[in-house]
Amino acid sequence: MIASSSRMRGLVLVAAASAILLLTGCATAQTDAAAPRASTPPSAARVAPAPTPTPTPTAPEEPAVWTIGFASVGPITLGSEIASVDRSMDGFTRAVYEGCESVVAFEKAHVPTIVIPDRLGTGLVEQIVLMGNVDELGLAEGAPRTAEGIGVGSSLTELRAAYPDIEFQGDPPTPHYGLSDEAGHWILFTLYEDVVQTIVVRDMPVVNREYCS
Repeated sequence: MIASSSRMRGLVLVAAASAILLLTGCATAQTDAAAPRASTPPSAARVAPAPTPTPTPTAPEEPAVWTIGFASVGPITLGSEIASVDRSMDGFTRAVYEGCESVVAFEKAHVPTIVIPDRLGTGLVEQIVLMGNVDELGLAEGAPRTAEGIGVGSSLTELRAAYPDIEFQGDPPTPHYGLSDEAGHWILFTLYEDVVQTIVVRDMPVVNREYCS
């Protein structure tokens, strides 16, 4: 009977201890649950820099859109340095003919040959000559033109319609038609079988028969 009482008191003590531990665990759990958690600041949003656009190369103008003026043909200007002309002639082949070092020519398919003679040896553009084979297919479409639309390959009828007052120069070396401005610049046209074959821009109304002399 005494042993039963001792066992009973032991169970009561164990149960009491378990209850205390259980209550302590709950209190701890409630304390943890009630404790405010430190908030972690959101990381700053990273914005990727915009890619730098790659510049689109500008295609050089085709000679077909060049304008023949009284002092220039497209980017080539009377009085400029011949050495600087190369930078404006993308797509052309530069040629210096044997035995004719005073003449520089620029050639391109379906475009009149552009000849720059340096007869005086100044190194400057004294005249600009456009020469073409009028029988070449597509040559007229690729040729530079005056503001009135005349270029190598134009007909005599078109030339006279564009310039009703154009003068015919019947000089023995090379008969031609000519226009001048108030500054004394000329645009000269030679024809073959009533088709414009050569156009010369210079400061005098003369078309040379030879350029190598």
